[in-house]
Amino acid sequence: MKKYIKFIPVIIIILIQACGGDSTSSNSQKLTGSINFLDQEGNNSALQVSGTVELYLGVEDRVEYYDPNYPFVGPDFDEYWNTDHRTLNEPYHLVETDINGNFEIDNVESGKYICVYSAPGFGWHKRILEIDSDYAVTLYMRESIVNPLIIDADISWGPDQHIIINDDLAIMNNNKLTILENTIIEFEDASLIVIGELEAIGTITEPIIFTSASELPGKSDWDKIYIAANTGELSMQYSIIQWPYLGFDCANPISLSNTAIINVGFDGLNILECSSQIDNCLIFDCENGIYLTSSNVSTDQPEIHQTIISNNSGNGVEAFESSPEILNSVFRNNSYHVFGRYSAHINIEHCAFFDSEDAAIRSYREEEYDDDFTIYKCIIDDDENLIHCARSAPMLATNNNLISENGYVFELYYSLGTNIQVTATNNWWGTTNEFEIQELIWDENDQPGDSYDAGVVEYNPWSNSEIEDAGPQP
Repeated sequence: MKKYIKFIPVIIIILIQACGGDSTSSNSQKLTGSINFLDQEGNNSALQVSGTVELYLGVEDRVEYYDPNYPFVGPDFDEYWNTDHRTLNEPYHLVETDINGNFEIDNVESGKYICVYSAPGFGWHKRILEIDSDYAVTLYMRESIVNPLIIDADISWGPDQHIIINDDLAIMNNNKLTILENTIIEFEDASLIVIGELEAIGTITEPIIFTSASELPGKSDWDKIYIAANTGELSMQYSIIQWPYLGFDCANPISLSNTAIINVGFDGLNILECSSQIDNCLIFDCENGIYLTSSNVSTDQPEIHQTIISNNSGNGVEAFESSPEILNSVFRNNSYHVFGRYSAHINIEHCAFFDSEDAAIRSYREEEYDDDFTIYKCIIDDDENLIHCARSAPMLATNNNLISENGYVFELYYSLGTNIQVTATNNWWGTTNEFEIQELIWDENDQPGDSYDAGVVEYNPWSNSEIEDAGPQP
């Protein structure tokens, strides 16, 4: 009997350790912090408020927004910012603060979290926390502002502000609205109309969020950000636009950098008769990602650089009589990644195209219109056809990696008019066998004797190996 008694404590210790009974395990951390409640002007609030802090582990329901092969493409801020906590499951941890805003959460496992903090009259804000040891955080919130009818003076929102817009709000001519980091703008079926000037300046750790006011948000919950012709000006960086019917409706040039436009009912960006600069952006889950129209003047060429355009049910970029420059960008899971119509002069360089629904690139025009495409040092890798040319004007596609698993690399077809020759030299086709290259092309050589001319693809010479510097470059 003494032998059994002697080993009981050892067995108990082993069982405790095996079952994780030690609350001081290296995987268990403590999160402490405080919320500083401020008035609308940013001074300490006289109100005594108890807030709520929620932690979302952000793994099971998280969408992959960025491409790990091209980490320099897309917004610089952490992709967890693009996940709306209201669409996730129950929080991993939830605590109430005391009336001074202090809180403590024990037994937090190591990992990355979406931290949402809120209070009555102050709205909500969030941070992305990566916790691998005991962690302390200081958070800030200003009292909410409910929709002014117009902005007819130069004003600022934020930092740390919460705005509710429940009716269309206009920034009037010769007036400027400046929005600073960690500001949340919630819309209730309304638009922001820029007749004057809007400058939104978030940061890499505290972006600005334009979003739905709904507790369970969905596409088209609010209308759009509209930039008026000849008057409105918009500059935005480190911002997120989510859940509108239309992200931006632009009749005047805009400048976007490090901005995400996601979960949109119609177009992410509608740019009419003007230039725009789109740098390091994400355009995800819209109908059409970017729709460009009537900007053929040489000074009105929209520029799209280092941007991810993916998971849009329609086209990634559709250019109608427009002349965009698309550089160092990634396209994935769109119907057509780039669709040029009528007089569309499109220059595409160092881009990557994957997994289209219909084709990576489509060029289409009527007889009386002129257009041309340049595709240079791109990667186009798809199960479907890569490039459709329908009665197209000249196309120059050189020094690309062109890989089609089941379709054609080039498909030239027609119903009226004549295609002009496509120059596709010095490309890597996935093979050096000329017969196999010919099998990847459908052009006039495959349909001789018809009264219409589908045009031909000039593919010789071709590359004997992959183009090493094709695709996006840092």
